[in-house]
Amino acid sequence: MSHWRDAVSGREVVVLDAESTRDWPRAPAWQGAKFCALLLAERLVDPEPLLDRALGQGLVFASAWGPGCELVEDSFDEVIARQAEMETPDLAILTSSHPEESIEETLEFFLEAVTPSRAHVAACTTWVVFPVGATCRARVEAALERRAARRLP
Repeated sequence: MSHWRDAVSGREVVVLDAESTRDWPRAPAWQGAKFCALLLAERLVDPEPLLDRALGQGLVFASAWGPGCELVEDSFDEVIARQAEMETPDLAILTSSHPEESIEETLEFFLEAVTPSRAHVAACTTWVVFPVGATCRARVEAALERRAARRLP
């Protein structure tokens, strides 16, 4: 895992280490009650192992990139709909997928444009990037460096 401060958006970014979606942490490895997450995978992945766990940890925006990312977004939407009680626009958990964008474009969107729904904004302090596979992780960290993000201790 690595911690970053994005120079463009000013956001705190946590990049997790993962070989599969089963590697989502059992407990958050970051501070803050709410977070946004970006799942990046260069191959088809099963999002089920992380869905309930991430939502239970305070996920308020889920984004996906890679083969089948639309299906990953649909899976998040299904779980969110099952768990949502009295969801309003201010309390909604939002999702997006990026089948046509590069990792760099998707990361730029995630760090600069993603904003949780109104009721979650104040408590959302961390943007979690979950690249599946070492190659994907290296691409993410290289993209962060090109954005002049600073690695934190």
